Amino acid sequence: MDEWPEGAALALDSLTGLGRAAMSLVVGGKPVKNISDWGIAQDQVEKILRMLCDNCRCWFVLIAHIERETDQVLGGIKLTAATLGAKLSPKLTPMFSDVILTVREGPKFSWDTGSASADVKTRNLPIASGQAPSFAPIVKKWLSRGGVLAPITALVPK
Repeated sequence: MDEWPEGAALALDSLTGLGRAAMSLVVGGKPVKNISDWGIAQDQVEKILRMLCDNCRCWFVLIAHIERETDQVLGGIKLTAATLGAKLSPKLTPMFSDVILTVREGPKFSWDTGSASADVKTRNLPIASGQAPSFAPIVKKWLSRGGVLAPITALVPK
């Protein structure tokens, strides 16, 4: 992936599956997990996400389920990315340029970067609710900063 050009994209669906894989690699089939098992698995998930965010030139999109966590700083409940244990989730948002909450109302989906009840952030989208669920504004902003899209043939081995 570090050889993929900057205009390519890698999407991982989902963080839940990555966490399960990490835990399985740590404990195998052991039915009871101890605290150190959780810590080792969390560390492995963090390492692979840091590698994907920091060392890859290509775009990296991570899809995650959400869960309610207690906000240790402000109190109350906040929606965060669901991951292994509570200590990993606060480390995730700083890794990404944009953290977007997807909202479903009936059959309609929208993106929210302005929710006060969720751990969201934006670099490329406006701070707003009800945005169209489209990567087009993110790509447009990136292109305006000098980004270049790579043709798919650049990824095909010769």
